[in-house]
Order: sequence, then structure tokens, then C-alpha cells
Amino acid sequence: MTEAEIEALLADAGLVPGAAPLTKQQLTDRIMAILDRDWPLAMREASPADYATWRDAAEPARLRAVAANLFNIRLAAYRQAVARLALPLLVEGPVVDPVTGEQTGSGSAAIAEDEAARAAAQAVIAATPEAVLAFDAA
Repeated sequence: MTEAEIEALLADAGLVPGAAPLTKQQLTDRIMAILDRDWPLAMREASPADYATWRDAAEPARLRAVAANLFNIRLAAYRQAVARLALPLLVEGPVVDPVTGEQTGSGSAAIAEDEAARAAAQAVIAATPEAVLAFDAA
């Protein structure tokens, strides 16, 4: 397959940068739909050698489809992490003993959860590949 054919195939499958990421099953279903469109089962059975030649030639397109989807998964995770860090920290409040009703200190379990979520979001951002960052910045 030529580069232009691969690009057309990816665009046809909706596997372009910025598209919604697909689950593994959704990606497999899209690839199978293209296979069934271009080489229906009857054609595959009638001409197995020609089908094998086409399948081998189409392997770079399949690999690019997987890579494009991984890019979109990383982009979605990055955007979600950036959005998470844009939210303000939760406000600390009094800690009250549930039995006596007396204030025993200040803080909140929610603050610890919030800090953990923010740390996880920061880790996602730090691990995001440059190509994803450049695409998001454009």
C-alpha cells in the first residue's frame, strides 16, 4: 500500500489525530469492517493467495491504525489530566468526632483523595509524548 492509500484508509476508519479513542474491540471491529469491505469472505476463500498478498501489503496500515488509536488514547488522557489540574483544591474543613460531635482537628479525607488525583494527573502529563503535546498545542 502506498502512503496515500494508508492515509485514506486511516481517515476512512476515523483514525486521525484528535479523534475519539477506541477500545480494543472497537478498533478491531473497524479494521474487520474494512477487511470485509475490501475482501469479503467469499473473495478470501476464492483467492487465498491474492488475499494473503493483500493482507501482507496492508499490515503497515494496520500497525498505523493501532498507533493512531494509541495517540488518541494518550491525547484524551492528557486533556483529562490537564482539566483535572485546572480545578481548585478542595477547601480544608473541620474534622468532627461522629460520636461526640466535637471538633478534633482540621483536614479532610477528600483533600488527601484530591491530592492523590492531582498527583496522578501530573504523572499522566509528565509521561505524555511530545507528539501529543505538540498536537494539543496546535
